[in-house]
Amino acid sequence: MNRTNETYKSQFIVLQNFMKSNHKIKVRVKCGFEDAWYPALNTINIDGNLKWRERFFTLLHEAGHALCDIASNDEKSKVCFAKSNPQKCNSKKSFVHTINNEIMAWNKGKEISEMMNFSLNEEDYESYMTKCIMSHVKFGLKEVYGKEINIDSIKPC
Repeated sequence: MNRTNETYKSQFIVLQNFMKSNHKIKVRVKCGFEDAWYPALNTINIDGNLKWRERFFTLLHEAGHALCDIASNDEKSKVCFAKSNPQKCNSKKSFVHTINNEIMAWNKGKEISEMMNFSLNEEDYESYMTKCIMSHVKFGLKEVYGKEINIDSIKPC
C-alpha cells in the first residue's frame, strides 16, 4: 500500500472512531454495502469494495449527512440518503431537496476534514463529489421526468 493509501486508511479509521466516540454513530464497512447514513439506526454503511481514498471521501460525505441531521431540529429531514431510496425523488420539490442535501453533506464533509486537520487533495475530493452528485442528478431526473428527457447523454464528470 502506498503512502497516500495509508494516509486515507488511517484518516478513515480516525474519523470512524470520532463518529463513534463523539456522536455514538457506528460506521460499518462491508463489501457490497450501499453507502448510506441510517439515522434511525445511528449507523453509516460504507462499501468495502471502494479503494481507501473513495472510502474516506464517502465517509466524510456520510458523516456530513449525519452531522447536518444532528444540527437540524427538523425530524422530516432526517432520512436515509441512499440511491436505492425510492421515495426521495418523486417530485421536482423532493428532487431539489435531495440535491441540496447531497451538496450540503459533501460540503460538511470538507468542513469535517478541515476541522480534524486531515490531509485532503481538494481537487480529487471535488472531482469525486461532482461524480457522485451527478449520479444523483441523473437518477432524480429519471425519477421525475421518466422518458420525457434523455438523461443518458449526461456524463458524470
